[in-house]
Amino acid sequence: MDVSILLPWRPDGGIRDRVFYDYVLPKWQETGADICVGEDDPTGPFNCSRAQNRAFRQAKHDLLFMIGADTLPLYRTDMLDARLCALAFGWVPLFSQTGYYTKEGTEQILSGADPDSIELDYVLPFCTGPVALTRDAYVATGGMDERFSGWGYEDAAFRQTLAGLFGAPPALPLTARCLWHEVDHRIAVSPNEVLMRDYTPLTDPVKTQAYLDQRGSFL
Repeated sequence: MDVSILLPWRPDGGIRDRVFYDYVLPKWQETGADICVGEDDPTGPFNCSRAQNRAFRQAKHDLLFMIGADTLPLYRTDMLDARLCALAFGWVPLFSQTGYYTKEGTEQILSGADPDSIELDYVLPFCTGPVALTRDAYVATGGMDERFSGWGYEDAAFRQTLAGLFGAPPALPLTARCLWHEVDHRIAVSPNEVLMRDYTPLTDPVKTQAYLDQRGSFL
């Protein structure tokens, strides 16, 4: 399939490694897509934006899926739907909601259970990060903002940028299914949240492009 999958990554020596290396990565490889693993620097807070930009630089195709390393791969039919929508609009959110497996459910899946047979622990009615988009759209954004460091908001800022430049197509009616792992420490009011305030007003192409020109590119 002529799609490049952009996966941000940093090993942790624990459950994240098992989720990614033992399950998520092999399942993506089975799709025949171009798999691009962008590894962040090994020290300091994880910088998802930097990892995604590094994955982008590996991409062979002009259609890109940006998705987390803990999220189950899409079914082939859903990949085809996402491909068509990204070509039509420039980009599209891959999921309309986010579901999470328990630790026990995740262990069952890692041991060979069909994920469809394992009930999700809970589902949130939104999904911010994963998107399908064209190479031209990624370039137009100047890449993900690497000033975001540690947990949170880099995906919301990138999505706001895409919406500001190209409009906001409806998300595909799919659920992102996330395998369990330990979560990062989250700060209530972090520098990332403060930086996100720069992106909130970017609601049209003129404002968005002006901000990107001032900010500069990360590509």
